[in-house]
Amino acid sequence: MSPVTGSLVRGRLRAARGRPAAVVLALAVAVLIPVLISASTQVTARATLDRALAGLPVGQRSAIVSFNGFLEPAELAAMDSIARNRLPDLVSGPIRRQLIYRPLADGAGTDFRLAATDGLASAVRLISGRLPRSCTPTRCEVVEIPASTGAQADAVPRVEGLNLVIVGTVERSDPYLLSGTFDPGTENPVLLADGVQAVTGVAAFSVIGHSYGWVGELDRRVIADRGTDGWTSVVASVADALVRGRPGTILTVPEMEVADQLDRADDSAQRFSLLAGGCGLLLLGAAMIGGAALRPDTMRFAEALRRRGLGPVRIRLVVLSEALVLVLVAAVLGLLAGAGAAIGLSVSPATALAQALPTVIGLLVAAFGLLAIVLGSDSSATGWRTVTWVAVGCLMALILIISRGAADPDSGRGDPLLVALPALLLLTVALLAARTWPGLVRIADRLLPRRAVSARLALAGIAGRPLIAASCLALLVAAIGATGFAASYRATLERGAQDQAAFAVPTDARITPGTGLRPVLSVAALADYPGVAIPVLRQAGSVRVGAQQADTIQLIGTDPSELGQIRRWSAVVGGSGPQEVADRIAAPDQSAGTALPAGRELTIDLTRDLPAIEVTAWLQASDGRERSVLLQVSGRRLRGALPEGEGWALASLSVSQSEGDGTRRQHRQGEGVATAEIPTGVVGLGPLKVDGADQHWAGGLWRYRLTQSSAQFWTTPVPPGAPGSPASLKVAADPVTAAQSPTLTLTVAGQTVTAQVVATLPRFPTVTGRFVLADLAALAPVFSRFTPGSGQPGELWLARTSSRAGLPDGVSAQWSADLERSLRTDPVAEGAERVLFLSALATLIVALAGVVLLVVGERTEDAAVFLTWEAGGVRPRVLRRALWGRAVLIVTVAVPAGTLAGLILTVLTARLVRLTAGAQVPQPPLVPVIGAVTAIPLVLGGFVIALGAAGLVALASFREAQAQ
Repeated sequence: MSPVTGSLVRGRLRAARGRPAAVVLALAVAVLIPVLISASTQVTARATLDRALAGLPVGQRSAIVSFNGFLEPAELAAMDSIARNRLPDLVSGPIRRQLIYRPLADGAGTDFRLAATDGLASAVRLISGRLPRSCTPTRCEVVEIPASTGAQADAVPRVEGLNLVIVGTVERSDPYLLSGTFDPGTENPVLLADGVQAVTGVAAFSVIGHSYGWVGELDRRVIADRGTDGWTSVVASVADALVRGRPGTILTVPEMEVADQLDRADDSAQRFSLLAGGCGLLLLGAAMIGGAALRPDTMRFAEALRRRGLGPVRIRLVVLSEALVLVLVAAVLGLLAGAGAAIGLSVSPATALAQALPTVIGLLVAAFGLLAIVLGSDSSATGWRTVTWVAVGCLMALILIISRGAADPDSGRGDPLLVALPALLLLTVALLAARTWPGLVRIADRLLPRRAVSARLALAGIAGRPLIAASCLALLVAAIGATGFAASYRATLERGAQDQAAFAVPTDARITPGTGLRPVLSVAALADYPGVAIPVLRQAGSVRVGAQQADTIQLIGTDPSELGQIRRWSAVVGGSGPQEVADRIAAPDQSAGTALPAGRELTIDLTRDLPAIEVTAWLQASDGRERSVLLQVSGRRLRGALPEGEGWALASLSVSQSEGDGTRRQHRQGEGVATAEIPTGVVGLGPLKVDGADQHWAGGLWRYRLTQSSAQFWTTPVPPGAPGSPASLKVAADPVTAAQSPTLTLTVAGQTVTAQVVATLPRFPTVTGRFVLADLAALAPVFSRFTPGSGQPGELWLARTSSRAGLPDGVSAQWSADLERSLRTDPVAEGAERVLFLSALATLIVALAGVVLLVVGERTEDAAVFLTWEAGGVRPRVLRRALWGRAVLIVTVAVPAGTLAGLILTVLTARLVRLTAGAQVPQPPLVPVIGAVTAIPLVLGGFVIALGAAGLVALASFREAQAQ
């Protein structure tokens, strides 16, 4: 830049005073937004890591270096140096060196572990006695960490002859001491010495195998700053360095858990930061408003330079230099504000700025180009043509995205084009509003009555420079739409959290088998669970979809009368109401078999000699429990002990070969012996008694043929749907299954189930994929026919209870309130919502500032016009209303258009982008919710402030004539 050009630019900016403020403000906020996104992404990643790692055992929240073997003092020192030099790349805080020997025994029946660490006093808390003071090859003082579980909970190892002396009892205060791969468990006592090097010299343990270790807490800040690829690369580098230093060294870190959480945070940040990027583009529109307001003054300045003899090239260079200076000043202010925001969020400013730099550069280049066009063009026709073609292009792209339909939820990611939906729709609506603005002005001019002088003068002023007003209108429409969408999508996600929690846990709690995998009704009877306990039976089966193909399908059985207990039925299930579904699938009461009174012993008389077989009675309780009772032969009678309680019924008897006979038969079959025939015979059963009292039942002669492991004798008729029954099982099915056929043949455990579809349900809680829902009382006997005992419910849904203390031990409980809270507080979802809201809020603030600056610019540019109107007899108060009315007219058009854009965007996003803010596929799908509670006060409050400020500008613009 020549000295002449530089002096002209400086003089131009001094003369402009505060008029470029709109351009600088908009561009500064446009630069600020990508930095905020970067900082917010880091905050989200850290919060996600904190939450994920907090759910892991202590030993998996650390980086552990381990080596199993013997090391000489020099080798140990070299390895210690390598570990301490490289582990700080992964961990924060101190690095603890430790050692543990393989399991030992004291010769008196007590197993124990010997371990050591450097700086023992900082790792344990003294309970009794004292801490060790010395450790020599012949006498090493140790402290004991007693066993807390198991048979040796109170045992103290006898180590007098092992060169060890126990001087105290401690508990661990450092959670990373003897954790992870070094965890000795809680069933055996642990003896701890002070000093790794010293313990390796104890004579009694010189040949005992041991492992060295170095452990430190993972540095979550480093992980979040580096991202998935960067952190994985560091882990690989540290592991390679350790192996090179000492072959056989192992580095243990929760690599997959960390990578999964970082990927989830990155996916969400990329999807939702595009809306923030769209807000940045919209802020470029705000800069163009300021540029359009500067254009008349720039044209006058260019004309003055032309009259002074400057050529067109020099004049254009001055204009471009002015645009460049404005862009650079805005960039500095935006980056400084972004660095301050990053510091406020406890994020490294350098990292935030570095990650945002490519986006910032793109925005600044685009801003410079647009400003150069706006300030350097000779007419406004170029601007209108640009608006038209960009609007048409955005509209075509929007139609293409919508026509592609929703993204495939099975992929776990959205259609790449759908990610652009929010910014593209806002930009399209904003440009269409700007393009239709001149037509709206002409229509309003015809509709306004002649006596509305102020309004007509306001229209006349806007009509003189429609591009400026149209730009302001476009920005307002986009800002209102973005704010409405941010508020509505936040409300949609909150509603989605409630629906997803209800889908996973349909009532207050869902009870499933615990670590022992005992059935929930074997742990406790139905009446022992708090609240209303709804038993649920679930079995996987298949339904044929072709000659050689079948789809997996779940068969669900529950009490139809309790379907009304399912929370949020319309969203979670949909379709018909719970009572209607219950009426359709309800089955008549099935006989559970021969009712038995409460008693201790069940006996059945034998009417003929019993073959060499075993007989088992299968009992069913009224709450769905099933129990097997092995009947022993006692003379001419079968005897068995009854379970406690009332309500039991004898459902069936099964006969099978004894274990020895079955084994011998299998051997004969394998050897091809002809005598390995299928066992057959007849069982003659007489009267049935409970504690000696006769019970009504049908005995008789029952023939069996053991083609399989056992044969069943049933005391109940064949239930509907089971093989041999002419009736079908009534079921409600998912839409795909219901459309396949009104009568289905399902396969479960190699057996067929005939079902009649009587209702269609879009979804059913806890089920993904194809399903059928049946009455538990009808489905359980069908499963029991296939395999005795399989008709017992496998889980319970608890309703009308919040008591967690009343649950029996041995079951696993999932509470809906906990799940909903977890979904609401998911750091990834919270981070996405924060990006949406802050970006929309920044756009709204700049748009509202644009309204005020529009009034300021109009007062300056139309000063001569206002003077002419005043000289023509128009009163100053009318002129003030006319000046303020320009802002009011733009806001009046922008509010409904922006609101409509926000509503359309909320609905389309919920329908097409089938992912939550946490980048997860929701079940059930999201339901759009209008966030009026947040958006309306925010937008209306902003407009009150903006119009109030514009009104103050108008009030100070003209002076009333003073009385003479």
